[in-house]
Amino acid sequence: MTEQQLIQRYRELHTARYGAGRSWDNDLGELLRISPNTVRAWHDGKKRPDGGRLEKLTLLLQAMEVGKALRIASELDARSVKEMKNAGIKWVEVLGCNHQPEECDSYRAMKGVLIEIEHAPELPLPGCDMLECKCILLAREGPK
Repeated sequence: MTEQQLIQRYRELHTARYGAGRSWDNDLGELLRISPNTVRAWHDGKKRPDGGRLEKLTLLLQAMEVGKALRIASELDARSVKEMKNAGIKWVEVLGCNHQPEECDSYRAMKGVLIEIEHAPELPLPGCDMLECKCILLAREGPK
């Protein structure tokens, strides 16, 4: 796919997920930490994304195609859970980014809930509707 085709596919998936009333260029710009004007210039073929942003856009599209939030560090998360288990940690909590517009309903439902590490959820949480999952698993002491 060309860069323009990737951007067009992103627009289609974004509209299907959030409706036409939500700004696709603002969301993608925020996710890639660039101006929405730059995103529109990519779409119009006036500029080209650099390799890192193009890779992140490709990963984002792959995640959106299967209905999940983008989570680049998934192998790291699995390793982290294994390391926590090896260290004797028994309980975890899902910690979001602490910025309400970037929290999904799935995270809000689990906020402050202690989870046995054997039942630690995979991130992004099922039902996450954010473009990019920013949740992490945090080691906690068990219930008292």
